[in-house]
Amino acid sequence: MKQRTKNRITFIGMFLGGLILNMIFIPYYQQNELFLESAKTTQGEVVDFKKVVKGKKPIVYFIDDRGNEHSFESSSYSNPPKYKVGDTVPVIYNNSLDEFKAHIYEESTVFAMKYVPFLFGGGFMLIGLVGGYIFWNRDTDTISVSFVK
Repeated sequence: MKQRTKNRITFIGMFLGGLILNMIFIPYYQQNELFLESAKTTQGEVVDFKKVVKGKKPIVYFIDDRGNEHSFESSSYSNPPKYKVGDTVPVIYNNSLDEFKAHIYEESTVFAMKYVPFLFGGGFMLIGLVGGYIFWNRDTDTISVSFVK
């Protein structure tokens, strides 16, 4: 098999792989979008930490709008910890879904919940498109890129 054909297959595979990843992530995106649309905000307090291999996860205690007490382990960790025991943190939660969910409210968390999976799949798609464009019509085994003013 010629190198040119191998390159075409590689980039077509990367594009299709990215497309499949994005299709797999659609239910994950929809679930997180539903959570974010109906989530409520409150203040919580860091009460403890759970040690993990690369850092510490805060354990947060809060009271929801119905007066129920909850505590949850944050999905993110850091070393050194971002918070201290006793710190007040913003919390987003949803107790109207089938399963109770809560997170420390940070812009990075919201961004990660919504877009990171698609950025991952989109990266594969972009590499597949650009690489496919570069390799599809070329006749030689070398890449030459020229910039025109």
